[in-house]
Amino acid sequence: MIGALMLSDLPDEFKPMIMGLENSGAAITGDFIKIKLLQEIKIPDTALNESGAAFLAKNKKAGIKSQNKVRKCFNCGKQGHFAAKCRFKSKPKENENSSDPKAFLAMAAVNNIKGDCWYMDSCASTHMTKKEHWLENKEICNTTIVAANNRKLKGTAKGTINIKVNNGKTMDNISVKEVTYVPELAANLLSVSKVTDKGYQANFNKKGFIVINEKTKETVARGHRQDDVYVMTSPEEKALFVNSTSKLMWH
Repeated sequence: MIGALMLSDLPDEFKPMIMGLENSGAAITGDFIKIKLLQEIKIPDTALNESGAAFLAKNKKAGIKSQNKVRKCFNCGKQGHFAAKCRFKSKPKENENSSDPKAFLAMAAVNNIKGDCWYMDSCASTHMTKKEHWLENKEICNTTIVAANNRKLKGTAKGTINIKVNNGKTMDNISVKEVTYVPELAANLLSVSKVTDKGYQANFNKKGFIVINEKTKETVARGHRQDDVYVMTSPEEKALFVNSTSKLMWH
């Protein structure tokens, strides 16, 4: 309780140190805060409020003893400098970067994945393919894809892919932009969030799914359920449909 009160009385310039202490998991005691203040930085008299100044005056002897100790950086662990002047940046936590694109959740549970099929993935934050030769207008990229088991896959290129979809009447060609090529990917994935961002609605049930244009209310694509994942119906499965060309774009 005393340690928490001492932290609350410190001025704004101590916010980085306070955040570090709160995230360290260490017990916030009065003695611990005293030592950290004296080790971290030399505090000018004007930097403290009345409560902080009284604290330093009361512990003057403890401060003299602490200053005689060899300085050790709490960031890199080396001696001779403080964390505030450390030249080495703190290492980010392994799961700290939440901006990395996310991959699939259920692909590992499907034993009969077809390499030429497209799977609807509600967990994917971008469209992804394992077929580099499908890409048109290809550009080199360096993207990290985080899979469900926290395994990191590399995306090395991106471009546009034209895929055939079943709308219930015909087979349409749909242009899918910003598709990332991931060599180690288990299946070709269509991001549900990317599809809905373009003004389409994806409806799923236990048998399959349909994708509807929100403006026209027309069905533009449909697919079936395979085990625990949803697959776009391929041209081979609907060979009786007449081919047509669509200007739809999912990106």
